[in-house]
Amino acid sequence: MLETGNPALAGFEFHHLGIATKNLEESVRFWASLGYVATGDSFVDQAQGIKGVFLEGDGPRLELLENLPGSETLTPFLRRRLFFYHMGYFVHSLRQAIDWAQQDGAVMLRSPTKSVAFKSEICFVMMKNGTILEFIERRA
Repeated sequence: MLETGNPALAGFEFHHLGIATKNLEESVRFWASLGYVATGDSFVDQAQGIKGVFLEGDGPRLELLENLPGSETLTPFLRRRLFFYHMGYFVHSLRQAIDWAQQDGAVMLRSPTKSVAFKSEICFVMMKNGTILEFIERRA
């Protein structure tokens, strides 16, 4: 849990670093060379236009993502070589997390949507310093 003394962040729990990649299989092999292993099967999320897989190793949990054919979801990050592009957090209330972020000047990048990987609602926001956060509503 995030321990900041800020009551608005109570219940935020770090989950993963999101990594954009042009080729999921090559990226899995690279991270495997550093001791990371897949924690489940890959997933496809048509609504987000991505295919992904979660990996765990000695460092933080990673979510590797590639564009589905015809999708441009990750293209802006890949063009700028911003491979580590978001930090995912479980939150108790998606609405409260979004409100907190927007009060701090964040911009919602995409309306809340149901995630295939988490089977709950998620939302991406860009903080005023450019950091992208993914809020994942914790299922009860």
